[in-house]
Amino acid sequence: MPSKHTKTLSVKLPDDHKIWSYPPGQRSEKVKKLLEQGEMAETLLAQIETLFVEKLMEALLAQIEVMIDRKLEEHLKRIEDLIQEKMKHAAYEKGDDFFRKDDDELKKERMRQFAKNIKDIWG
Repeated sequence: MPSKHTKTLSVKLPDDHKIWSYPPGQRSEKVKKLLEQGEMAETLLAQIETLFVEKLMEALLAQIEVMIDRKLEEHLKRIEDLIQEKMKHAAYEKGDDFFRKDDDELKKERMRQFAKNIKDIWG
């Protein structure tokens, strides 16, 4: 609701400004209307800017999160590989054949599967 109290604002505009094309009785109403529309446009632009910045930040954060996840996976894999190598080295130093036994068991299982497949084929 408009305020009952009003003030006058004196504004100087160039002679070729579009507002001078309106009849003298309509100019002040047109200026008021344009000011209101300008305020609405300013509010809408601020809201659009806020939404744009929020969406942009969300997208950037999502990309950063993906990059961090990839790097973490790479580092974890490297750490796992290093631990595995250290364990193999420690086992070798002790004379333990633990890791080779796993490989041998795997080979035996593959040979059993191969023999079974041959048996199935040749009946």
